[in-house]
Amino acid sequence: MVTEDGRRLTAISDHEAVHLWDVDARRPVGPPMVGPTGWCALASDGPGTVVTASGPDEAIGVWRTGPEPTHQGTGHTSTITCLAAGPEGVIAGGTDGTVGRWPLEHGRGQVVGALSAPVRAVAAVAAGDGVTVLAGGGDLHGTTDDALHRWIDGGPDQPVIVNHRGEVRIVVTTVLDGRPVALTAGCDETLRITDVTSGERLGDIPGRHQPDGIAVGLMGGRLVAAVSRAFGPFQLWDLAGDVPILTPVTEAMEALERVHAVVQSDEGLAIVTVRGHVVRIRGLRTGTTWHLDPDNGEQVTAVAIRDSVSPLAVARMDGLVHLFDLPAKTVVDTLMLPYAATALAWTPDGDLLIACRRDLLRVSR
Repeated sequence: MVTEDGRRLTAISDHEAVHLWDVDARRPVGPPMVGPTGWCALASDGPGTVVTASGPDEAIGVWRTGPEPTHQGTGHTSTITCLAAGPEGVIAGGTDGTVGRWPLEHGRGQVVGALSAPVRAVAAVAAGDGVTVLAGGGDLHGTTDDALHRWIDGGPDQPVIVNHRGEVRIVVTTVLDGRPVALTAGCDETLRITDVTSGERLGDIPGRHQPDGIAVGLMGGRLVAAVSRAFGPFQLWDLAGDVPILTPVTEAMEALERVHAVVQSDEGLAIVTVRGHVVRIRGLRTGTTWHLDPDNGEQVTAVAIRDSVSPLAVARMDGLVHLFDLPAKTVVDTLMLPYAATALAWTPDGDLLIACRRDLLRVSR
């Protein structure tokens, strides 16, 4: 492709953006172009013009390169893969390894740190007089990462090796015996419990299969972890007593049915699970199961719930986000996005955070 000012450029597409390269100067030109550029075909429509045809986006884009192409996005530096929200702001991790932080009162964020591999999970927890930001990542087919990364009070990365065989896919925080802890899981069978402040390994939750979902809640005053495993039985684990708790759900879970949240229902403690397009609520005491939106065949891309009285947010591949009233088990609101949400989270004051590709949206109800 030749620009209007005579420069020779090559357009290179990857799975989420188009990058321009100056052939003669041998350097990149401007920031990546994002929009209808996921897994796209490329063409030129004359000097200074790039045409993208993206199947995943179901759109065609026409781009004018000009002297220096500009990017007008307001979000992350790459596709956002995970979100966490707390009183100190929003934490987001992306495919390029960047961990960003945004105050809730405005959209001007900063980079907390960076992993050498895609970020799979982020969390934030109050520790001492400040907040510790946690991140896990890795790519078994690229750069592996066996560390739980910690940024304590905005300081430098203080990693703890948790050794999950190349990827840390899940990071969940809670307070156990008065100390903030992180529950982590990856590509091995063991779920690890780590002291967030000291990095001390406090224990493990063993199993015969890889964990693919973790949620924490209170059951009869006891702190418990609900753990789903890819092809193994469901586990309910007493964290203080360090023992399993048998429930009617233990052998009822399907393969690849993932735990996303622990909630209180009319029948006591329950878990919210997802398997493909199916969203379920399973009562832990009775084993009773409810299906939410059972006729919807669109794959679920993200789920979020803040507490048992707030709505359950469910995002799907068609770009819709449904908000469910859990006691009534009905849809109370629907949001439409240009692309499927990649992550969801609720703020402490009840706003919904939505990651849509590189953009971070905040919706007030």
